[in-house]
Amino acid sequence: MLLPDGSKVWLNYNTVIKYLKSFNGDERKAALEIEAYFEVVKNPEKPFEVVSEHSRIEVLGRSFNYNATL
Repeated sequence: MLLPDGSKVWLNYNTVIKYLKSFNGDERKAALEIEAYFEVVKNPEKPFEVVSEHSRIEVLGRSFNYNATL
């Protein structure tokens, strides 16, 4: 799937992701349940944040897998 800022996300089976329709303002944020692989568009002035029940990660732009069940 393609996020509003051009970042890409591949969702694992049964994964739920929630995000705003547009990333206007200072925030690029997604809430995740289960697991996904992210390719985040680099933007040092606007970090990308992924939050889950157990953890939170903030990146400026990179590729990573995020397992929200750990």
